[in-house]
Amino acid sequence: MKNTIYLTLFLFGFLQANAQVDYLKEANTCFEKGDYECAKKNYTLFQTFDGRDMNAEIQKTDECFRTLIAANEFFKEKDYEKARERYKVILEKNPKDSYAKKQYDECMVTKLKDLHTR
Repeated sequence: MKNTIYLTLFLFGFLQANAQVDYLKEANTCFEKGDYECAKKNYTLFQTFDGRDMNAEIQKTDECFRTLIAANEFFKEKDYEKARERYKVILEKNPKDSYAKKQYDECMVTKLKDLHTR
């Protein structure tokens, strides 16, 4: 009976530790892909269950998310210089964000096309 209790506790602890590692791994994967909402959720879950301070990562994720919203809005309004500046800020914090990279490049191409058609 005692062994069964210890085994159950061991397995529970093992599964809990794996879940914590998965939260961190998922958060990092989401961040690299530019899915900042997913990254924040998983950094927060990791911090809650593991106890390690993830506030710096959460703050960086929030900054990227807010900057992305602003960049997309400037792009939509055809203010490509401001949009490009915002995408650059994101890429400085997350060089693996392929969407921000694509949009950063697109700002210059679209701006040149607009100038050429005038």
